[in-house]
Amino acid sequence: MLVFFTALAHGQFRTTWQTDDTQITIPTFSGDIYLYDITWTNLTNTGIGDGSITGATGDFIITGLANGDIYQVEITGSFPRIYFNNSGDKDKILTIEQWGGQVWTSFVNAFYGCSNLNVIDIAGPDLSLAFELTSMFRGCSSLNADLNNWDVNGIELFTRMFQDATSFNGNITGWDVIGAEDMSYMFFFASSFNQNIGGWHTDLVGSMAFMFAGATVFNQDISRKAVTGAWNTSSVIS
Repeated sequence: MLVFFTALAHGQFRTTWQTDDTQITIPTFSGDIYLYDITWTNLTNTGIGDGSITGATGDFIITGLANGDIYQVEITGSFPRIYFNNSGDKDKILTIEQWGGQVWTSFVNAFYGCSNLNVIDIAGPDLSLAFELTSMFRGCSSLNADLNNWDVNGIELFTRMFQDATSFNGNITGWDVIGAEDMSYMFFFASSFNQNIGGWHTDLVGSMAFMFAGATVFNQDISRKAVTGAWNTSSVIS
C-alpha cells in the first residue's frame, strides 16, 4: 500500500496559482490529445473553493476560487503539453512543485510570459518524447531555479529558452546538450545569467545567433580549455 501511494504522488503534475478573478484556466495545446483529472486545494484557507474533476480533454476553467488565496493544482492522466504562449492566465501560475510522471511531448512556448513562475522541483521533467524547448521560459522574469538534473540530451532546439528571464541564474552546468542544433537567442537579455557552461558539447549546433546578446553579466570561459571537445563551434554558420 505504501508503494502504491508513493507511485501515485510521483505521477502528479503539481503547481500553485493565485487568482484575482475567482478562476484559473489550465492551458492546453489544440493539436494534442488529452484525458486528465484535476484536483485543486486552497493552501491559504482550508476548504475554500476546493474541488476536482475527471476526464478533461482540453483547456479547463476552474471556477469559484477565493481571490488572493494560493491554490495547489494537481494533474494526473494524459497531459502531454502545457501551453501558455504569453496569454491567458500566465501571471497566475506561481510554482511548479512537481513535474510528476508526465511524459512531455514539447515545451515550445510552454511557460512563455509566466512572469511570476518559479520551479521548485529539482528532479526535472521527462523529456524522452520531446525535442524542442523553444521559448519555454521566455519572459519568466521571476525564474531562478536549479535545473541541473534535467536530461536534455535528446533536445535539438533551445531557441529563446531563457530569453528575457531576467532573474535566471540557475544551475545548468551539467546539461548534456550533445543533440542541440539551435541555441539562437537562448540567453537573450537573460541579464542575471552567469553559470559555468564551459563543459557543454556543442558539436551539432548550427546557430548561436544572439545567444548571449543582452546577457550583460555573463563572463564564463567557453574557450574549450577545460574539457576536450566542449564548445566545438565547427558546425556553427550563424
